[in-house]
Amino acid sequence: SGINAEYGQHYFKRINLRGMSIKGSNFDEPESGKPDSDANLTAYDDVKVRLVDGIDMRDLFGGKGITFSVREEEVELDLPTESHWHNNDLNSIGIQDKAHEGGQFKGIEHEFTEQVTDDGEVIKKLIKPGVGPIVPTGAWVRVHYTMYVKDHDEPMDSTRLKDRPQDFVLSEGAVIPAMSLAIETMKRNEISQFLASHRYCFGLMGVPPRIPKEARVLMEIEVLRFIDENEVVRFEAMDMEDRKDLPTSGILKLVSILREKGNEDFKKKKLIPAYNAFLKGTRIIDSHSAKNEGEENQLRLEKVKLLLNLGQCRLNNNKTIEARKFIREAIDLMGKVPDPLHEKIGKGHYLLHKTYMKEKKLEEAKESLERAVRLLPDNEAI
Repeated sequence: SGINAEYGQHYFKRINLRGMSIKGSNFDEPESGKPDSDANLTAYDDVKVRLVDGIDMRDLFGGKGITFSVREEEVELDLPTESHWHNNDLNSIGIQDKAHEGGQFKGIEHEFTEQVTDDGEVIKKLIKPGVGPIVPTGAWVRVHYTMYVKDHDEPMDSTRLKDRPQDFVLSEGAVIPAMSLAIETMKRNEISQFLASHRYCFGLMGVPPRIPKEARVLMEIEVLRFIDENEVVRFEAMDMEDRKDLPTSGILKLVSILREKGNEDFKKKKLIPAYNAFLKGTRIIDSHSAKNEGEENQLRLEKVKLLLNLGQCRLNNNKTIEARKFIREAIDLMGKVPDPLHEKIGKGHYLLHKTYMKEKKLEEAKESLERAVRLLPDNEAI
């Protein structure tokens, strides 16, 4: 079905029901309105996103419509260039014009229909709705923002012009109070504008000469993603009996949070915190008893991801023997899954190859690499 998006039309051409993957591209809808034949579907074969849960086809074809969530780790952000934001989006949403419509943004308050604070000194205008739950206090967040103060034609601060989003833990003191309060009303992928008084920004005196006294601030914020580690803390505070009552879906959510946290630490080369997050995820899985084979396989697949990540962490720390232990466990575990993912097994053999190369064990390295190539012949890196 066609989806009219704010910045263009995106048509999902087919749905792979077995893997619950949406396949599609930004191609025009066929004029005939008829489904593409199998011969014409090759252009749509790249999986763009994977869904969190399955789709009830009766709702899809019965006219009720469906709502679905995308697995966050599958979405890759294609960040625009500085010139793109400066020349297009800042003006298209009107924030740049509002910055110099009257010194203190007077006359535009009526556009901000939601009160963020009880006193009405931080108000909100929704630009693009988000998905999922609202960002909780204490969560790790990644945002883009643009900030204006009165009488300034250019942004006072903008991650978009730097072409680099900002990461921080949403707690007292991380950013100005107005931004913290604003983000705590938002969801992932949401874009909103906020108008805030000096009391929630830079105070009576401002920060001269850049920020004048009693300056109101106009902000546009986009929440790219967040990780709520509070759920892990609450889980660890439970006694063992309460933990046993948690459903497998709750365990998988906790593990996903830890894996995302570990991935972020790994990208920042914080290998010890990343290792600890991945290891904690495996221990949570090991402590849980699945109710059926389907749940057991879900847990196995999640553990495989964590074990491969643990192997990568140890490999980067030159602890090759320990890395191989994790990698081999992941490969063995995939053998217990009815429909094993060749991608994960191939990645495992490729990581084994890298551990042997570090030790100059060339025959073993060659054998592991050949296995990886057989499983993933189209992988350019391998």
